[in-house]
Amino acid sequence: MIIAGINKVVKGINDGFERIKNIAVVKNAERLNKKALTFGKNLNAPAQNISKKYGIIQQDAPGRISIILVNEAFGY
Repeated sequence: MIIAGINKVVKGINDGFERIKNIAVVKNAERLNKKALTFGKNLNAPAQNISKKYGIIQQDAPGRISIILVNEAFGY
C-alpha cells in the first residue's frame, strides 16, 4: 500500500524524476543530516548520494498494490 499526498502528482515521468532529484531528495538529505547531528554524527548524507536509487514498477499482479492519494501536501 502506498499513501501519498497530492503534491506527488506530476504531469509526466520526467517531471517525476525532476521532483525526486530537486525536492524530495534535498528535503530528505536535510532531515537525515539534522538527525545525524542529534546523535553526534557527521553530516554524511549528501543529496547526490541518496538521489541515485529509485525504481519504476512497470507491471505487477493486478490488485497487488493499492494507492491512497491524500488531497493535501503530505510528506516530501
